[in-house]
Amino acid sequence: NMHPQAQRQLVEALKETTRYPHTQFVLTTHSTVIIDRLGHEAIALCRKDKGAKRDVVTNIKQTGEDFLERYRLEEERYYSFFDFKNSDFFFSNYIIVTESTNDCKVVQHLLELSGIDLEGLGVSLIPADGERSIKYPYAIAEELGIPFVCIMDRDVFQPYINDSRDKSLDPDGIPEYKDELKKGSPILELIDSDDKSALLGFLCKDRYKDALSLLDKYHIITMKYAFEVDLVMCPSYCKAFYTVLNVSPENQTMQYLLKSMGKVIKKYLTLNNVIDKQGTKNLPTSYRHIINSVKNMVS
Repeated sequence: NMHPQAQRQLVEALKETTRYPHTQFVLTTHSTVIIDRLGHEAIALCRKDKGAKRDVVTNIKQTGEDFLERYRLEEERYYSFFDFKNSDFFFSNYIIVTESTNDCKVVQHLLELSGIDLEGLGVSLIPADGERSIKYPYAIAEELGIPFVCIMDRDVFQPYINDSRDKSLDPDGIPEYKDELKKGSPILELIDSDDKSALLGFLCKDRYKDALSLLDKYHIITMKYAFEVDLVMCPSYCKAFYTVLNVSPENQTMQYLLKSMGKVIKKYLTLNNVIDKQGTKNLPTSYRHIINSVKNMVS
């Protein structure tokens, strides 16, 4: 019943080791304010589940002291680059991680149109703010045993053929990639060596469904190219883009959308309006896989 500012002051006071030497405080709370003032290693997550011998048992999960080392997340890098709230994880039943806030809003709209009650099910959508940051929420969810899925563009796995996207577009405006895995990609560190080789083969040979199937066991989804590219490449949705963006008849080509309107078509408002215009019956494989994966997760 304390005011949020008083809760923050209380936690900071209890953390003063000079005032309370050799003392451990144990609190139970549902307060997001309190747990967001603590390091994740200081929080124990208690969840009730069905037991083998009892109707209900309480399971406790906590990140170990060697968490950062095991996932190769240097502590300095975590505090410099990551700004995730504990409450986004510890109070969630399910977690969806994307590269950006823009992608989160597209996924949220897509799932809501598919009849998935994100709020009612306790699903958190967490934007990682770039591919280099996505490994941390992945590791936290896995460590705490919270069902999760990470959704990323293909360039997280393969570098562009000419290093930048703008310089790597084919005549139709579709990105092209090198026949190699991206060096230094944090998410690739979580994939077994044999599966990395198989994944590269699937991507290079345009065996996209096989790539999706392989990544399923790692709770990862890759778009065939990117959110906007995958949608533009479907003829019915491509036409919806023309309508939503008022594209003149002489410019109504996939090439024009991808090359001349690249920044506009990737905005979540544009993508969501296109999906609203066309509906969800003929979605590309990547979009359908997102819906099916989340449905399987929450069931």
